[in-house]
Amino acid sequence: MALLGGIFDILGAFHHYAGKGGDPKKLNKKEVKELLAEQLGLAECECPSGQMDECLKSLDEDQDGEVDFCEFLPLLAGFTILIETEKEAPSTLLKGIQTIKKVFVDYASKEGDPSTLSKHEVKLLLQEQLFGEEKLDKAKADEHFKELDLDGDAQVDIVEYFVFLATLCTCINDLL
Repeated sequence: MALLGGIFDILGAFHHYAGKGGDPKKLNKKEVKELLAEQLGLAECECPSGQMDECLKSLDEDQDGEVDFCEFLPLLAGFTILIETEKEAPSTLLKGIQTIKKVFVDYASKEGDPSTLSKHEVKLLLQEQLFGEEKLDKAKADEHFKELDLDGDAQVDIVEYFVFLATLCTCINDLL
């Protein structure tokens, strides 16, 4: 169940930095900068003047001066789409991102279009990565597929997949 491993790597990296200077479920400005530098290799000095602060401000949707996990997810979405899965990840966060993307790529490559998941590929992914021994019946698989296929085009692309993962990550994070 590589998918859950990737999710736990992402959550672990987030929580490793969160709360060092306050709320244990949020990143303050310093913690975000540390995470970006150490986990993603984005040092502030490499960004044009003021862009790092603009990035932080755009992540902080509720403008409370901190970034919670839900506010952090759009940044992950961008990296999930851009990241290569073949190179060895130098950090826990990148490893988690690579893992969740590799799961998508592996299942999307099983049949048809390698950039989308068919209904059958989604059922396989859910069964093998999330449900395990518990049998996923056809009706339940069809229901999950409908929820994942946000645009109704009978396939799940990387963005729809990440929306699903964001929801799953948020649910798991809330349990921590």
